[in-house]
Amino acid sequence: GSTEETIILRNKISVVPSAPRFAVGGDRFKLTSTIFNHETDEGEWILEVALPDGLSSDGKTILKRNGRLAKGASTIEDFEMAIANEAQGDKTISFKLTLGNSVVEEKVFITVRPQMATVTSVEYLALTNGVLDLASLADDWHSNTLSKVELSSMPLLAISESLEWLAEYPYGCLEQTTSAAFPFLVAGDLLKLGVIDETLDAQANLKVKEAFALIMQMQCGDGSFAMWPNGRSPWIYGSIFANHFIFEAERMGLLKIDNRFRNLQRSWLRDIAANAAPENRMNRAYAVYALAVNGDSSFIINALNVISQGDDDFAALVVSAAMMRFGYASEGIAIFEKAIASRAWETESDWDRIKNLGMALFMAAKAGYRDYAKLTPIIAILNNSLRDDGSAWGTTRDNSWSVLGLASFAQMLEIGNATGTVKIGTVEKEFNVSQKPFVVERKIDDLIQLRSKDMLFAKVETVGIPKKPIKRNNMISISKSYVDDDGNPISKVASGSLITVVVNIASPVDIDRTVLVDLVPGGFELEDVTLATRSSVIPNANLSNGSKLHGSSEIRDDRWLWFGYLPKADKDTPSTITYTLRAVTPGVYTIPQIIIEDMYNPDLRGDYIPGKTIVIE
Repeated sequence: GSTEETIILRNKISVVPSAPRFAVGGDRFKLTSTIFNHETDEGEWILEVALPDGLSSDGKTILKRNGRLAKGASTIEDFEMAIANEAQGDKTISFKLTLGNSVVEEKVFITVRPQMATVTSVEYLALTNGVLDLASLADDWHSNTLSKVELSSMPLLAISESLEWLAEYPYGCLEQTTSAAFPFLVAGDLLKLGVIDETLDAQANLKVKEAFALIMQMQCGDGSFAMWPNGRSPWIYGSIFANHFIFEAERMGLLKIDNRFRNLQRSWLRDIAANAAPENRMNRAYAVYALAVNGDSSFIINALNVISQGDDDFAALVVSAAMMRFGYASEGIAIFEKAIASRAWETESDWDRIKNLGMALFMAAKAGYRDYAKLTPIIAILNNSLRDDGSAWGTTRDNSWSVLGLASFAQMLEIGNATGTVKIGTVEKEFNVSQKPFVVERKIDDLIQLRSKDMLFAKVETVGIPKKPIKRNNMISISKSYVDDDGNPISKVASGSLITVVVNIASPVDIDRTVLVDLVPGGFELEDVTLATRSSVIPNANLSNGSKLHGSSEIRDDRWLWFGYLPKADKDTPSTITYTLRAVTPGVYTIPQIIIEDMYNPDLRGDYIPGKTIVIE
């Protein structure tokens, strides 16, 4: 048999629109439409363009052009476009071309980013005097801002924020993978406390198993773990942390561990626990605790050895907690209380402080320690250490331990009730807070008054775009400029040309694990100089201070990322990183924000908002 069918290989006419893939509010650009008459007789063409909200051309949102076009000919129509300052989101521009009896329609898409990045601002407040008044947000935030107030009778409001932040954290090294999953071991406690719902609790088993599978991709031959998958260099603290997580999960029935794996881990942990070098003291103590959780009864030998070298520091607190939990309570409790009394969680720097506080609470709860008066100061410190940027305690490690500690401790307490009134504008109503927080949704122009005679904790969370940059404590100085082939700064560039982005960074300290995110201005595209991959290893480039740069870059649609080691440098001789952009769509574009931070210490950060534009001609 046979069949016959007509297939349209191309339309008789066509319109090919061109616009930048992304831009920001306030940008102006040239929208180009190339019109083709492939097979229709010469005649008059009509082009209609429909613009979405936030885009206009000479104040108009419906555009119309016409002309004559011969068969086989083409023509180009340009429209000068303006984006409203507050516009944002995915936008669709629609085109309709008519020539004779032929009609075609096309669309082009553009993502409009806000002029500044979306910001999460969080405040934690206590109504100790029974009064809390919240002013309108309208003076400081744009109209699409979302805000809510959560009220609780217990200081656990940061836990849900912490879990959300951990779940969305974009990197996945050994410590980050473990930290994101560890809090799900107390999901049952969090459910009882009303902090999470049954849906999130039901995911705990899967989250733990997924984390275990990822961790196993980082295992070295001796039982230790590397920082990243397929790595070869052991990370001692990260390996102990992962071991602790794995065997706590096994004790709760969330993982099944075979004897071969158990024995390999015991052998490695014993080696760390037996290393009496002073610089290894904390790792040694934590290895003792992980051995005890692993079920190795010989942990007590190294625990006593640790205590013999000091009985009032944090290492002593950790091993004494292991003794209290696993059969040696009478020997361990006095040492534990001595370490608590000496504020053993304090360190010369603040790097380990939050982690130590969370560990102390978690280990005390696991050991059944019930002297609440000695532990409540730890809770006060943790709540006073919360950050205002939506990251709770700031690092994956600190968030993980704080959630573990607070949830385990709170489960030992009786949950109290708190009552009061909330007035939103002119509407007033009563509330009663027991287990679950009482939530007040807040509009941008709402005035809120809270009144209660009971102890009440409030979390005020605002997510939106501020009208002015929110000042941060930038410890890292960072700036960027655009230069031509001769290294001269430029503010204008011809379409089709390549330019170099120069990023200068001055850090007060060496940073081993730095992440830099630089947004690309509208009208430009990132140029992949390797032409082989979307991620490339940066060669050892000479920095302006003579140091060597080690790291990797990643090209995404609208941003350039860099990860790696950043050496200490001052503003006079900064470290320099460069990459390449290609100018594509003519227009006037805002130079966007650039951000840099230590992946494990967000206080070591810097950002730069130029407030300038670059022109593509």
